[in-house]
Amino acid sequence: MKKYIHKLLMGTFFIATFGFGQPSFTEHVVSNSADGAKFAYAADVDGDGDMDVLSASHYDSKIAWYENDGSEIFTEHIITTSAIQVNSVYAADVDGDGDMDVLSSANGDDKVAWYENDGSENFTEHVISTNEADPDSWNYVHFVYAVDVDGDDDMDVVFGCQYHEKVLWFENDGSENFTEHEISSGGIGNCDGYDVYPTDVDGDGDMDVLSVCNSKIIWYENDGSENFTAHSISTLDYGVSVYAADVDGDGDVDALSASDGDNKLAWYENDGSENFTEHVILSSADYLTFVYAADMDGDGNIDVLSSSAFDNKIAWYKNDGSENFTEYVISTSADYAKTVHAMDINGDGYMDALSASQGDYKIAWYENDGTPPPDCPEDEVVLWGQNYSVENTFNLNLGNSGLTGPIPPGIGCLSNLQKLELQNNQLTGSIPSEIGNLTNLTRLWLYDNELTGEIPDSICSLVENNCNINISNNRLCPPYPSCIEDYVGEQNTTNCEQASIIDETLPITYNLHNAYPNPFNPITTLRYDLPEDAMVNITIYDMMGRIVSNLVSSQQNAGYKSTQWNATNNTGQPVSAGLYLYTIQAGKFRQTKKMVLLK
Repeated sequence: MKKYIHKLLMGTFFIATFGFGQPSFTEHVVSNSADGAKFAYAADVDGDGDMDVLSASHYDSKIAWYENDGSEIFTEHIITTSAIQVNSVYAADVDGDGDMDVLSSANGDDKVAWYENDGSENFTEHVISTNEADPDSWNYVHFVYAVDVDGDDDMDVVFGCQYHEKVLWFENDGSENFTEHEISSGGIGNCDGYDVYPTDVDGDGDMDVLSVCNSKIIWYENDGSENFTAHSISTLDYGVSVYAADVDGDGDVDALSASDGDNKLAWYENDGSENFTEHVILSSADYLTFVYAADMDGDGNIDVLSSSAFDNKIAWYKNDGSENFTEYVISTSADYAKTVHAMDINGDGYMDALSASQGDYKIAWYENDGTPPPDCPEDEVVLWGQNYSVENTFNLNLGNSGLTGPIPPGIGCLSNLQKLELQNNQLTGSIPSEIGNLTNLTRLWLYDNELTGEIPDSICSLVENNCNINISNNRLCPPYPSCIEDYVGEQNTTNCEQASIIDETLPITYNLHNAYPNPFNPITTLRYDLPEDAMVNITIYDMMGRIVSNLVSSQQNAGYKSTQWNATNNTGQPVSAGLYLYTIQAGKFRQTKKMVLLK
């Protein structure tokens, strides 16, 4: 068995840890009989609203899908056992009939194929291409993707050929007849194409292609007529994996790569004009095999994931918002780990991890148990002079207790709290935003206090969980989050009028509110506050950091604003269900939040 080394590197600042205060992951085995498991992917194969899993296993030439019953109990269904030495699998609606089809690449017979789903998950193989007529034209395809390369609203296919320095795309004529076109074009464009990733690198609306090669990472610029020009991003020593995401949140597409000869995982910062600056992430993984990117901790920043074979490790690297990365280990029991992806397998709004490991024939997913507040102590938190267990405090009944002063932000550390009763005290100050971390809360009583200021948008997470909320008879100021309007009750707004003397109609600070409704289908409203005139950009991203919709881009006057998103992308096409990020940039103000689209 031929092995290829992959090692990681991470940025200016790097720490490795299993640390407290970050998402914890629980392993669930989907299958341990995928002989030589090479690739795992997730998609709703049967259209029932939950995430199923696909696998490609090299030694038994098997492509399978695992049906999720809605409770993450998986049943294997074999698609084929004749994909000789299959390397990868992907899911897309190739024929546009509304059903999820499957694609594969295999190097044993140098075949790229798609498997047509008849709507009842019976699959028929259709060969897109083999090198049978000309074995010297191309061979050894690692990864295959389906994407609309030419913008004609059907799914084309992109892949690279390791041993013949080619990157190819196959044009779908709309009836699933495919015509080969070469993307690589000699000179700098020659690339052995170990991995490719299609994305709009330059933001011009055309599908470009990234490729990682033996000695370099390059991107091929699509001129809009599918003529591609190669541009070098950086040199590498045996590149093995490539991905694209907006790592630094500045609205353009950055690149990521893994290379094993120089033991490097890096990201390449796009300055907006497609000039790329390398930033090394990590250099201590043992035989790195894959790189991926997603927001794992729900903080609005794009994090990085990796799999590495010799240390059997699945890990993620937290982006602190300034592109300093900290490693957190998800697992060290994925024997000869080959790939890792991030997807919300159980539909709880948190990004889980999915891996294929070749040595133990295992397909596994790692359940993200949520994101504890980052600054919480591990054992106890002090509130009003008393110690409370972080893990074992379920009810906090402190009504009529003579409490004074503000509500401590540390209250958000009580992640298992179910009832919070602070009514009939003399509490002052604002409601801390950390209260939104209490996702298990069924009762929040803050009525009859002296609380002031605006109500934080984070309280909407409690409304969505049907929490019993009573915050009446305080001094809380409008505008109130739309999610909480029915719970505000009577408020003494005399103190709020002091602010309105300064400006009767304008907000005092910039703010991006929670989407409402959230989760939603198919329309949600995004509200935001502008204390001054500003150029406003509101952008929707998927969890891989790819731009979905440039929703707002205009000069706007100060005031309370709102816009709606109807779950479509920049081309007007409906997007799939899942977790999305929305970001506002107004002057120097920038804020990101998340929302969930249901279907």
